[in-house]
Amino acid sequence: MPLRIHRSNLTLSLRRATSRFINILVLLALLLPNIAGVQSAQAAPEPEQTLSQPPLSQGENSYQAPVFEETSPSAIIGVEVVVDDDDPQYSESSGWGDSVIGDSYGGDARITSDTSSNWARWRPEIPEGGMYEVWVWKPDTHSSSTTAAQYTVFYYGDDQTYTVDQKAPSNQWEYLGTHAFVAGNNGSVELRGGGQSGLSVRADAVKFVHVGDLPPGLVSAENSSIITSTAEAQADGMTSVRVVVTALDAFDNPIADANVELFTTGSAMISPINPITNDQGIADFDITNTESETVTVAAEIDGVLIESSAQILFNCNTTGNLTIVSGENCSFSPGSYLYNDL
Repeated sequence: MPLRIHRSNLTLSLRRATSRFINILVLLALLLPNIAGVQSAQAAPEPEQTLSQPPLSQGENSYQAPVFEETSPSAIIGVEVVVDDDDPQYSESSGWGDSVIGDSYGGDARITSDTSSNWARWRPEIPEGGMYEVWVWKPDTHSSSTTAAQYTVFYYGDDQTYTVDQKAPSNQWEYLGTHAFVAGNNGSVELRGGGQSGLSVRADAVKFVHVGDLPPGLVSAENSSIITSTAEAQADGMTSVRVVVTALDAFDNPIADANVELFTTGSAMISPINPITNDQGIADFDITNTESETVTVAAEIDGVLIESSAQILFNCNTTGNLTIVSGENCSFSPGSYLYNDL
């Protein structure tokens, strides 16, 4: 456990050594080893760790000594997310079967021929965005094991492929690299073969270990947002709703020059106004509709699906000076209309 140092003031009342009082030499013999141990554990001991003036003599003498307390590590840093081959976050292509090899994580593993067309994928649920170490479990070695398993880590904004020898060493975790992941299940690890004829690829568990915070400038799915100019609009194909997407990092700093892609449910039509964020991290879109429906709007910023979303109710109550008499939807055609003198 990590140690935190604070200091406690102690006052010693010393008198001439007699059988009724503590001998100063005995007292120092008890205290000095602890003080020396503190000094050896620190590169540059602070002055207050030494005895203060006046020097030890008959009467009262004061000094400061460090006191150690155990502290708990961060509740997030060090958290591990493990996805095994029998978890719902694991998926695979056709061509895989159960491996009978020993020392598998969780008691089982999967096997396929060493070809790039067969894949296995681990998609973790990351609890909080940050920097994560990525590790893969290597089960017991076999003469048919590939020496060129291709693990591709898909992380925030990029991907990287690692070649892993599945023959040796085995029965242990192998470190791939440290990468940025946002909260949620946007990241993944994909395994494919390296094309070694006659050999096999095995898929087992993948581990993600949180080791630090996201650096500034990376999109935060939690902090970024979507807002609309109104929650209700006419479904006449002409009345538009302005949608504003704001890109922020983990420290609430705006992110400029980010690519924003908007998604909607239903039949809504999207017109990009400024799909690239400005210096304030803002991108703008207009949405229209000809159907009477509630539309949900979501956004991706630089490939990161943000948590915020918005809803717009498009309705057919009226279309300006026209009241629908008959027709299938809110557009001016087909149908017949009654003109209202407003």
